[in-house]
Amino acid sequence: MDLPCHKKPKRCCTFSKFCYNDCIIEKCEAIFVDTFIEQIVAIRKSAIQMIGQVALWFVGFFVIVLLFLFIVPLPGLFSMIGIFGCVGVGYGVYYLTSSMSIEYEYSATNEYFDIDRIMAKRKRKRILSITSRDFESFGVYNEAQHTHRNYDKRIIAANIDDEGVYFGTMRAKNLGHVLLVFKPDERVLSQIKKYIPRQVLNDAFRGK
Repeated sequence: MDLPCHKKPKRCCTFSKFCYNDCIIEKCEAIFVDTFIEQIVAIRKSAIQMIGQVALWFVGFFVIVLLFLFIVPLPGLFSMIGIFGCVGVGYGVYYLTSSMSIEYEYSATNEYFDIDRIMAKRKRKRILSITSRDFESFGVYNEAQHTHRNYDKRIIAANIDDEGVYFGTMRAKNLGHVLLVFKPDERVLSQIKKYIPRQVLNDAFRGK
């Protein structure tokens, strides 16, 4: 026989010191479970960057050849300097060219939304930390609409010529008035929409 709600036995919520009956225990546990979503967006290199990479490798190769021809054959200490110089030039070119490989990581934890800039998969920097409630405007990105607007900071964390690129504006600590351009997948988009102010969402998709 199914007991009325108020007569059901109490048990403790997994994430809380308080105890409730079975009618509300699932709600209790849902409240204390964080929703964490990550997404990586790789930035395509521009034509100028690709030309720069080729030029760096060409110059590096040329310098290494010169060191092998004129410094390494010399006796004693000069030979060692030449060898270390070749290694140093090779590593320096590799470091500079790989530094042009940029990714952005979006992290959505409940209403909190962070973006990290990752360089060559070896160096990470937090460039934005906000909550979805901070969004003052939001919608599909149109570059022409923002070209002449005044922002204290523009964060371009996506390939702007892709489909499905969004923008958001907000006031962020130490950054001022920020324009964020990003490409959230369905999981991240669904998560941040839960907390973006309702009026902002209504303005974003009015008429759609």
